[in-house]
Amino acid sequence: MAEVIRMPRLSDSMMEGEIVAWHKNVGDNVEKGDLLAEINSDKATMDFESPRSGSVLFIGAKAGDKLEVDAILAVIGKPGEAFQELIGAAPAPANEPSKVPIREPTSSGAATAPAKESPKVPISEPTSSGAAPAPTKETPQAPISESSSSGAVQTPVQGTLASQPSSTATSSTEAQRIKASPLAKSIASNAGIVLSNVQGSGDNGRITKKDVEAVISKPVPAAAPSSPNAPKAAEAIKVSPATTISSFGADSYEDVPLSSMRKIIAKRVSDIMFTAPHFYVTVEINMDRAIELRKKVNELAAPLKVSFNDIVVKAAAAALRNHPAINSSWMGDFIRKNHSINIGVAVAVGENLFMPVVRNADMKTLTQISGEVKTMAGKAKEGKLSLPEMQGNTFSISNLGMFEIEEF
Repeated sequence: MAEVIRMPRLSDSMMEGEIVAWHKNVGDNVEKGDLLAEINSDKATMDFESPRSGSVLFIGAKAGDKLEVDAILAVIGKPGEAFQELIGAAPAPANEPSKVPIREPTSSGAATAPAKESPKVPISEPTSSGAAPAPTKETPQAPISESSSSGAVQTPVQGTLASQPSSTATSSTEAQRIKASPLAKSIASNAGIVLSNVQGSGDNGRITKKDVEAVISKPVPAAAPSSPNAPKAAEAIKVSPATTISSFGADSYEDVPLSSMRKIIAKRVSDIMFTAPHFYVTVEINMDRAIELRKKVNELAAPLKVSFNDIVVKAAAAALRNHPAINSSWMGDFIRKNHSINIGVAVAVGENLFMPVVRNADMKTLTQISGEVKTMAGKAKEGKLSLPEMQGNTFSISNLGMFEIEEF
């Protein structure tokens, strides 16, 4: 008798799957265990094996289509067997996902990229540190001035701040006396801002990054119109090839479809925010000795390069070993104290986010951690990360430090 094959649940959070490619067509014979299709779940692209032998009588979706879990994927039976009534009378099992065999992508590259290309989102590729980078912040722009008699809208270029003294740098002795974070000093030096003229908002008047950025972003007065008879604003201001801002109150927008993974990311982050207890602590750490350590390790381990993110992974693992109560998971009705220390490292690939796991990170060297992170980041980029490589983390790290982000 013909059998309905349904969209499998390839992970505990998967709600729908995308058909990347079919390896069998209607009329083809298949053996149990043959590669039937490639399916993109919310975490990875995986090979889907046929759960039975027979002939492919029906395919319920083409490459690029998305189906909910337990939706009809295909029908396999005897050649020429009637199946139409079976499809119409085959409701999805209630609250029970299909249990079917799956095969992880092989080194031959079976897990290919989705045939349906998603809109490009400005998320950077993973760096050598394996951390998830974020788009850099744009420098705040000065207000748009009124248009001139020619009708063109003038946007003044950010110029020298009126409050900035002629001197572009303080002496090293003076800089040491001023209370400021290292990042604030660096930003001020690059921008030519004298720290003694910046009002600090931190503890005991300490100057922070936000204080320096506030000075940098101080608006420059807009230029006056060149003619009193000029219109007060252009009808529309082009801000990008895809977006137009109208001065008459008509909003412009662009709807970007979400991939299955981005939907799940948004849902899981929202769920966790409202179902698990949260508390936040922040501390600034002097990394001078860590910088020296990295330099020495890289000299000894060449050509392998240990990143600062690798050092953060190792440091977090060591801290969790010293404070095992932190290496715990909120389970709703109880707290699970994890004995293994498995560190998940966020890796951004295009519009997707992966979390490969370094297992027993506290028992591994910096070079071992570095090698594992680089290998798994490369597999994430190729869509070849397996489910076991993304499960079981007891602590997670998402690093945006390479973009001078102090807290997020």
